[in-house]
Amino acid sequence: MNLGKDHINQLQGFIQLCQATPEVLHAPELAFFKNYLIGLGATLPAKPAEPKVEESPEKEEVKAEGENIERPEKDEEKNDEADEIIESDVEIDTEGILEPDNDPPLPVGEENRNDYQKAIDLLGEAIVLNPSSAALYAKRASCLLKLNKPIACIRDCEVAIRMNPDNAQAYKYRGRAQRLLGRWEEACNDLATACKIDYDEQANEWLKEVQPNVSRQNYEGNSETVAKCANA
Repeated sequence: MNLGKDHINQLQGFIQLCQATPEVLHAPELAFFKNYLIGLGATLPAKPAEPKVEESPEKEEVKAEGENIERPEKDEEKNDEADEIIESDVEIDTEGILEPDNDPPLPVGEENRNDYQKAIDLLGEAIVLNPSSAALYAKRASCLLKLNKPIACIRDCEVAIRMNPDNAQAYKYRGRAQRLLGRWEEACNDLATACKIDYDEQANEWLKEVQPNVSRQNYEGNSETVAKCANA
């Protein structure tokens, strides 16, 4: 095989390159030539260490920014710990707070049992113990009304109204008691007042029941009671 002059010159130039930079023999594309030399028993120079890649200024800048971002989180953690310490040192004022009562449930009556006389007796005992409660008088008046005792009912209602002029229940039961006695104007006044203070469907029904009788009794239409009941 005859080698041309050009091939010889190229081979000579390649050998000069290998002599000047022997690490070129470790190039991946010359692996075939490297294996050939090793097969001939040639000793090749050691493969040079790969150069350490230095971080670019941009990366260092990003890293520095990252470090700056993390620092506030650490500062926040320190602040949270300080807040927890402060909170743990704060004493809560428990003055006026009561311990839960563990008394057994109070007795309740049967749903269909209507022992109004017994209720009146018990309410009387409660009034003796708490005579300034308008609500107790109004409640006893409702029981007296159930037993068709309108006069006694009116007495209790009047006591309740003296104690609390805005007791709608007292006006309601007194108005009903007045109706049972045929006192139409008084009944209309009381029931209208009850609905004005605190509207109640039953009181309104009782009011509608007495309004026609008030109108008949004052047919001329010049009574203040008629006007009040009509506007209720």
